[in-house]
Amino acid sequence: MASLLSYERKSAAGADARIRYWRAFLGLTSASEAEINNISPVRLADRADAPILLIHGQDDTVVPVDQSQAMERALRQAGKPVELVTLPGADHWLLQEPSRASMLKASVAFVMKYNPPDVATATLAKAP
Repeated sequence: MASLLSYERKSAAGADARIRYWRAFLGLTSASEAEINNISPVRLADRADAPILLIHGQDDTVVPVDQSQAMERALRQAGKPVELVTLPGADHWLLQEPSRASMLKASVAFVMKYNPPDVATATLAKAP
């Protein structure tokens, strides 16, 4: 998380607004290393209690792709189930239709793998 805040500070357009966002929504009162480490998802990966799907556009200019890569590494090191899908040519907002389609396919496959439908319930739902 410290590297993301550092990236935000160096980024030209809207950096102040983004830093205010991080402070407001993550509860940061300062940029001290200790405070950042206390809430950093990478440092808290061992607390994950569900499989995690990370989807990141390769051409994201808002959040560097290395953030998702670092999170994937931390989750794997903690022995947590994780999948990282990196979408070539995709930006932060997945503005291109192929990127959105790939994201949806990956999401459905992930849910089906880790939380498949209950066959009995699905069968009952189809009954006339």
